[in-house]
Amino acid sequence: MQLTVSNMNSIFHFAQRGGILGLLVAMMAGGFSLEAKAQPNKVQNAYMFRGDQELAKAKENIDAATVHPKTSVKGKTWLYRAWIYRDIYLSKEDKFKGLHPDPLLESTKAFKKALELGNKSQSEEATKREYRPLADLCFQEGVNMYNEKNYPRAIKYFERCYNVKMEFEQTDTLALFNIALSADNMKDYDKAIVNYKKCAELGYQGPRPYTNMAYIYQQQENDDAALEVLGEGRKKYPNDQDLLTTEINMYLKYNRLDEALNNLNLAIENDNQNSILYYARGTIHNNKKDFENAEKDYLKAIEFDNGYADAYYNLGALYFNLGVERNDAAAELDDQDDYDAAKAEGDKYFQQSLPYLEKAHELDPSNTSTMQSLKTLYARTGQTDKYKEITEKLNN
Repeated sequence: MQLTVSNMNSIFHFAQRGGILGLLVAMMAGGFSLEAKAQPNKVQNAYMFRGDQELAKAKENIDAATVHPKTSVKGKTWLYRAWIYRDIYLSKEDKFKGLHPDPLLESTKAFKKALELGNKSQSEEATKREYRPLADLCFQEGVNMYNEKNYPRAIKYFERCYNVKMEFEQTDTLALFNIALSADNMKDYDKAIVNYKKCAELGYQGPRPYTNMAYIYQQQENDDAALEVLGEGRKKYPNDQDLLTTEINMYLKYNRLDEALNNLNLAIENDNQNSILYYARGTIHNNKKDFENAEKDYLKAIEFDNGYADAYYNLGALYFNLGVERNDAAAELDDQDDYDAAKAEGDKYFQQSLPYLEKAHELDPSNTSTMQSLKTLYARTGQTDKYKEITEKLNN
């Protein structure tokens, strides 16, 4: 007996003969068949909608296809997804801008998946040619996010740029450094250190990764690590002034004056007209009570920068303190001649101090320390008018 499946009575009769189970099996079989056919259609529909610039519908169809067991393992599915999400990212139409928060990142992921799965409809080389330029787009998005101070998103884009380039056996050191900078700015210091270290190993940005890492370690109050990383940088870049200066400042912080002095001597050998280095070395000599060498270095600092207010102040303060020291010593003497000699020497230092402190005041008229020193000096040297003038400035 033949069955005519188009006849509803015959179908019902068949179900009766097979029972309820037969009917369910028939319905389920028919349903799965339709679904299996529908998924390839979604891939094709996505392709067609994309061609018509109906990106919302294209996205809807390709999203369904990329999660279905049958079509999610096809390279063509992921290639179409890559195209569609790239089109969404590049589209200038407002109606497409809200379809996905990160269409560019989704496109790169899809291109990578398409290459992993392979695709008969397009060669691997053709897919790579389309995939590779997205790295530069990711980099630019990273820059945009960085400028907006959206550092977490900047990191995502810079990392994607870096990873795509690595797939093509290229190391994008600028993207790597920008990851570190972004992490640094958002105080994700662990990520910053990891990426600064990679840059340092690659020699990118010279000594800068070392100084940046040292700064982070100081923020974390890990001064031993800061000095260690500065030491590593100094071995690699022995003549770099930033590394030297950072290391010197740390030595000064812990009163490790001899180590700081050794570094400054080397720094000045490399740059013998740097007023800041002479000023720093003069300060160390001053702290070590080596006033003769301190005087020489302050004078050198002024020679190379005649607008260096701090150098003028420190030199004036050096003479002023020597004057106070001699006067205090004179007060302890019983012999009048010895007293007069010691006091005269003290007064000589006070006179030496005046022009340097006055110049410091001229260059930095709001500095109260300089004004207080001048007030004392004018009183000691009997300059009444100047004493009144500086007192008024201090009071105001």
